[in-house]
Amino acid sequence: MYKNKTIYAFIFCFLFLLFSAPFLLKIKIMLFIPFLILFIQSCSFLSCLWLSFVIGFLMDLLSSYQIGLFSLSYVVTSAFLYSQKKHFFEDNTLHFSLFASLYSFIFSLIFTFLFCIFGAKEAFTGKWILTDLLIMPFLDGIYSAFSIACLRILGRVERKIKLFFLKAKRR
Repeated sequence: MYKNKTIYAFIFCFLFLLFSAPFLLKIKIMLFIPFLILFIQSCSFLSCLWLSFVIGFLMDLLSSYQIGLFSLSYVVTSAFLYSQKKHFFEDNTLHFSLFASLYSFIFSLIFTFLFCIFGAKEAFTGKWILTDLLIMPFLDGIYSAFSIACLRILGRVERKIKLFFLKAKRR
């Protein structure tokens, strides 16, 4: 069951990345968070780190920042939050969105810290605190709740289709 959910989550997130890029230019939503959260909750620690690296590398290729910032940020965030997965339940949409918001919040802190270490001359401002530490995690939580709801609907449709074909096969 987890394998189907993670595959569907990846397809959903990747398609959302491809088709929403023109519309979400100014909004910094982390589109792969639902996929990563599902993977963190269902797979081993090493698998989560590898997947975080791959998704971070994909985001590095699509961004204009120094290569490796996203990869390192995703890996460190996933490593930090892996032990916290026992406090959040995948079946509860509120827990899922809270875990996604926490992931986004910690990712923003780590990414900004690494960005400053590797030569950025930007200072921490009130605008940064408002957008990256408050608004962005909130939007990521809403996006994650929306995506998990879509995945649940897709799972129900898949079960109905399988049941239909099983009944048709028996006839």
